[in-house]
Amino acid sequence: MTWTRDRVIAATMIAEGRLSDERIAEILRIRITKLAQWRADPTFSKRVEELVADRGTMAPEQERMVVKAEKRRRRRDQKPM
Repeated sequence: MTWTRDRVIAATMIAEGRLSDERIAEILRIRITKLAQWRADPTFSKRVEELVADRGTMAPEQERMVVKAEKRRRRRDQKPM
């Protein structure tokens, strides 16, 4: 498995435990089935577990990526159709 920006953000959001999988998929603009595939990957699951164990010690770059993804989603949601 290759660690893309979206996978890092998804793992971080899952570890934070504040958002549903549906919401995470929406923010990242991926299908819920894609997120389910990532969750089923042992490497991804292990990283989520590590992040949960290290909660509160998130690397600044990970925190910035999560915040940027949230901001992009908010901007997208505010655009008139």
